[in-house]
Amino acid sequence: MKVLVTGGAGFIGAHVALHLLEAGHDVVVLDDLSGGYEENVPSGATFVDGSVTDPELVDELFRAHDFAHVFHLAAYAAEGLSHFIRRFNYTNNVLGSVNLVNAAVRAETVERFVFASSIAV
Repeated sequence: MKVLVTGGAGFIGAHVALHLLEAGHDVVVLDDLSGGYEENVPSGATFVDGSVTDPELVDELFRAHDFAHVFHLAAYAAEGLSHFIRRFNYTNNVLGSVNLVNAAVRAETVERFVFASSIAV
């Protein structure tokens, strides 16, 4: 199955992507590297350097791939910088999530959408 992992260059996302690859899935990682590192992306995953806040890029990914599953792990926790700059937090966490959900609905191929929350909730 084709799987999208947002935030897949971060600690948790990279481990999720690796587990999915080991299970035989075709994994695409979308990450803007603001909180992760490209070298964290497991070998075998397709890496896309971009942001969930870019609706055109997100739509393009969903048109180019028939994602069956989405693991949405791209978010800023309410610690550090994003706690003090709320617009930054809102843009990435809320609008980015909306972009992904809208693209997934339009694609009509996504069977499962997994959202991992943060300590902020």
